[in-house]
Amino acid sequence: GVSHVHVYNVDLHSKEMQDVLQAFREEEFITRHDWSDKASGGYTTRKTYEHAKWAAQTDCALRTRGIYDFALFSDVDEVAVG
Repeated sequence: GVSHVHVYNVDLHSKEMQDVLQAFREEEFITRHDWSDKASGGYTTRKTYEHAKWAAQTDCALRTRGIYDFALFSDVDEVAVG
């Protein structure tokens, strides 16, 4: 099963989605990383989408290495089937 999720938020989530994410944060199931233009000083939106995605994946890999056995890097519109 999944024990923890890291969410890199670029401020594209609706109010309803923010509420759902907050409920999961309160359960300590997710860690939210503010990946917005403001928080990154423009770094995550000044470059291409692929560049920002690569930076988020690298950040997550470095933050979590040695903590988890597996990692899945996915966009919100991708579905993992196992």
